[in-house]
Amino acid sequence: MVGRYVEKILGKKGRYRFILVVLAVVVGLLSWVATADRQLVMKPADKAQHLFGDAQALLQVPLHTGVGKKDTIRSALDRPDEGVRAISTTADIYLDASKERYRTMLEGDWPQIGEQFGYNLTAGRWPSKPGEIVASGDSGLSIGESVTAMDHNIKLRVVGLADERFSPKADTLLAFPGTWNTIDPAAAQTHSAMINTTLFSTGITGKDALEEYVLRHVDKKTKEQLDSLEGVTLGESYLARSAVEDRPHQGFAENFSFILGVFALLMPSAVVLFLWTWSRKALAPVKSQLHTLGVNSTPLWKATVRKSFIGVILSAGVASMLGVGVAWLMAPFLADLAGIQGPGPQVAWKWLGLIFTGIAVCYIAGAVWTYPYPKNRVAVEGGRKHRGSSFIGSGIALWMTGLASVIVIGGTVLIGLRTGPDIFDVWAPIPVIAFSLFLALLVVRTISAKVPLKPRVFARRLAARHRVTTAIAIFLLTASSGMLIFSGTFSKSFNTAANKDVLDVIRSDQVGVEQSNDLGQKTTQKKVIELAHDLGIAEPVRLLTGSGSLDWVEGMEGAFGVSAVDGAEELERLIGRTLDAKERAVLQSGGMLVRHPGFLQGSEALLLTEVFPDGRTLPATVSDFGEILELEAGAIILTETLEKYKSPLGATRWVFTELSEPQKKALIEKAVEQRVPRELLLIPRMQEQEMPEIVYYSLATALIGSCLIVVMVSRANAKSLEAIRSTFWTLGLPDSWHRWVLRWSMSIIVVRAFVLGVIAGLGPAALVAATQSSALIFTIDWVTIVFAAAALIIGTVAGLLIVGLSRNRGGAHS
Repeated sequence: MVGRYVEKILGKKGRYRFILVVLAVVVGLLSWVATADRQLVMKPADKAQHLFGDAQALLQVPLHTGVGKKDTIRSALDRPDEGVRAISTTADIYLDASKERYRTMLEGDWPQIGEQFGYNLTAGRWPSKPGEIVASGDSGLSIGESVTAMDHNIKLRVVGLADERFSPKADTLLAFPGTWNTIDPAAAQTHSAMINTTLFSTGITGKDALEEYVLRHVDKKTKEQLDSLEGVTLGESYLARSAVEDRPHQGFAENFSFILGVFALLMPSAVVLFLWTWSRKALAPVKSQLHTLGVNSTPLWKATVRKSFIGVILSAGVASMLGVGVAWLMAPFLADLAGIQGPGPQVAWKWLGLIFTGIAVCYIAGAVWTYPYPKNRVAVEGGRKHRGSSFIGSGIALWMTGLASVIVIGGTVLIGLRTGPDIFDVWAPIPVIAFSLFLALLVVRTISAKVPLKPRVFARRLAARHRVTTAIAIFLLTASSGMLIFSGTFSKSFNTAANKDVLDVIRSDQVGVEQSNDLGQKTTQKKVIELAHDLGIAEPVRLLTGSGSLDWVEGMEGAFGVSAVDGAEELERLIGRTLDAKERAVLQSGGMLVRHPGFLQGSEALLLTEVFPDGRTLPATVSDFGEILELEAGAIILTETLEKYKSPLGATRWVFTELSEPQKKALIEKAVEQRVPRELLLIPRMQEQEMPEIVYYSLATALIGSCLIVVMVSRANAKSLEAIRSTFWTLGLPDSWHRWVLRWSMSIIVVRAFVLGVIAGLGPAALVAATQSSALIFTIDWVTIVFAAAALIIGTVAGLLIVGLSRNRGGAHS
């Protein structure tokens, strides 16, 4: 009987159904995201087959052969009789018919190894001589078609078409070995494409054994190149098949598992807590009537628990199945979007378990919270505040959470001291959430219940009356904005420290391009000059580094090398100032500018080069050519002076000067588009900083969370205000007064949550920076603070609009 009565009451309440719908939406979206995320990643077995074929290990040789040069590494290392196959790869081949799209070209024994890497010949035959290719993917080529590439410097003939099982969209050219060597050497003047070799071994699986295999079979010149590499070792790119196959099937979200985990726990849990709060309030009059009649209210509680349990289970269960089902239906589309072979139907048990664990814990906690204990069975309207509000506002709750936050923050920092700052990339939310909960309870406890008749103060009384709802809302908003601010500040602090420790080689308004590097990568002057013309900026300054050396001065620190420029004007652009008359005269007379008077012998300095091993005395004067240029040059000389003495010119670098931020960005993008190797670009360190992905996850959490929270709290407060709307009218207050109370109540929550979020985000970040001073320099990221404020404002406005529209529809229906 009581159960039917409860069902009748709750069933007629639109808000009960609304909360269950919100729970279903939240659980459904989280289930869909978690499942769809796994559909975007290949299964480990498929990934291993795609990467290794039938091999058990791979090793990439860290040498690159430039365009126009003969590649001998692949042929020397490809030995099927020893269980080793070699494939050469270049990603810089474009067809002259479509220069805007680059292809990847792979050279290998495709009749023997094509199928094991997932290539299925659909038409024609496999290539049998250099220059013949099989086109895979959306190439737009047909059998028998002859095409040229790289400005007609290589001729290719299509002899077959193939499908790639693991990456169907990959546009690949499968070439016969030796095709790279048919490129006209003249192409080296205009192109910077590179090719390198990867070994796939079935017989030799150990890292050391593969290194020994390479050194045993390559020629003496290649050995010397491998030995001369700085900061790169031969075995650095070794990878065993088991390292890929043994990994669990994980989606992209696993990189930010704690962030998604917090989101998956907090959002459904918050909805369940709101459901309990509202149910308790809705049934309070019935409970009071039962008390008046002398009837025990425990059956009412049991009926409420049963009714709510059925509603929560049905809403969350159906929503999760719907979310997973939709992700399964979209699996082919998602796999096609990612350009991979789909992994088949996947279930993210980890995330689903986490979602339902949070729901179960909060449901049980709500049931315990609302149980009618003997000493407090009576819930009379207008009586003392309910136990939840009393506990939330009590000193016990405040100091318990304060102690817990100190333990959590202290423990996290201690772990960070032992393991380093990288731990905070994953565990950052722990101290933020603990601190947010303490701050939320601290602020809720200070809310005054005095009742002057003003909307703002009345809104504060409303918040004081509903302390549980207010505390939950402030905590969730504080935690989401705090994580956003912590993430941005932590990242910026780390970058600040990194940039302080790393000596830059380029000014902040410049971008440099090296002609070549130790890996064999290179570019051409023609291509660099074309960059300037395409972007409408000044041509770069040519700087020749390592053109010579100054005489050794005992006790002097810093660079002793000599760099050269083409003229005094070029040097002025490079150092960002005008040379004085003496400096200009010394340069133009065939002399040098030196960075320190210790190099001078009167008014001259000694230049050491390969041509003059004993040195040659030249006119010289001391000059300030900037701390960055002084890091690698003890002196500056004109190029024509070096040419006059037939001295080697050194390595070439082109430097674009006086660039604005948009120009730097456009130049970098254009250089990458024109296939200038990224390793040849010299970019100011601060230019390379990027916003960490965790910031975008936190931003989405703050935006969506604030909208949902505002909707729920606004509807709860609006319902309370409706009950006394006639009182406002009796007191002669305007009809809009209750709306202003609602707006003020949400403003109080959001503003305090933002302030607490700043404190909760910056506080732990400052503490971590103080304890990790060698790796972090505390730097506030004002951009993420603005992001947090914008997310809360947008979410609040959206929430209030949703509540206003729903109330208007409800009023019109009435």
